[in-house]
Amino acid sequence: MERKSFGPFWTLVIVFTLFTSFVPEVSYAEDKDSKDEYLQETLPNQVNERLTSVEEQWNTLMVDNMIVYTEENQNQEITLENIDELIKDLEDNIQASKDAFIPNDLGWSNTRYVKSIYKAEQKVYKTLTKQAKKISKDVKKSKFESDKDLHKTTAKHEKKLAKTDRNFNSMNKTLSKINKKNDYNIEEFSNISFKLLNKEEEQETEEEEKQEAEVEFNAKDQSDAEKEETLTEEQIEKIEQYNKETLENAYTSILEDYGEFISSIEELPKDDIIIINVTDTMRLATEEEKDYLVTTVGTYLDNIYVVNEIKEYTYIVFRYPNGETLAEPKIFGTGWNIKN
Repeated sequence: MERKSFGPFWTLVIVFTLFTSFVPEVSYAEDKDSKDEYLQETLPNQVNERLTSVEEQWNTLMVDNMIVYTEENQNQEITLENIDELIKDLEDNIQASKDAFIPNDLGWSNTRYVKSIYKAEQKVYKTLTKQAKKISKDVKKSKFESDKDLHKTTAKHEKKLAKTDRNFNSMNKTLSKINKKNDYNIEEFSNISFKLLNKEEEQETEEEEKQEAEVEFNAKDQSDAEKEETLTEEQIEKIEQYNKETLENAYTSILEDYGEFISSIEELPKDDIIIINVTDTMRLATEEEKDYLVTTVGTYLDNIYVVNEIKEYTYIVFRYPNGETLAEPKIFGTGWNIKN
């Protein structure tokens, strides 16, 4: 009996069929296991690993470095080289966070949450990078060499470094959403406090400043009246300049972080009312998202005004482009009345 041979096409079909029949199927359970492992282990572990590395580098190349520079007269060039090394490390971590792998099977909400965590993480490194560059400039200008200027310059930079607190709060708030959606119990990211000098150094500097102030107060070069008048003028000038810079930095920070939702900030003349103009994008936000933005930005701006004694009281209103009010302070108690 003559054997029939298959043509080239049917030969390929048979081979493909036989091959695919041995390829194991990926079950839904395996997909879920992969998603669970990424969200509960891979994501937090990688972020924590980078944050821990950055904290160690900051404490070594910034804090310890600046203490040796201010206390032991370390060479300025060496100090600057250490800061430059730190800046490079921070920039590497920004890129590593941007390049972090995100699986395709997480679902829309989880993917959005993951991207939000990475974005907040990157903001931590960007804030540190920006401040490290400014500290480097102040080192070059010898702003840390005078005992009188040391505390003032340090306090200025540490106030800016405290901005990272908001980024950690944002990361943990998003993490709680992941926990709620997926019935997880992932631990919060530790809120790392980045300093320029340690607290002991800060307290010593404050004590030295108090002693200097007492010496100046007891000096008899001028009459008490003349000296009081001179100091008052100097203080007023410094306070006004400091308040101006503080507000400008606060406004810039808000617009950089929330530019998609906030278009501008206005302070009404001769009034305690501050208008935060929001974009129409906020109309699409959920109640939770509106509450988060209003509470975060409103509280932050109110603290800037009140803590720095720029105003004794503020009335911050969030308004849409057409003049409608999104939120305003509650008449009784604390918090905000948010209109949906």
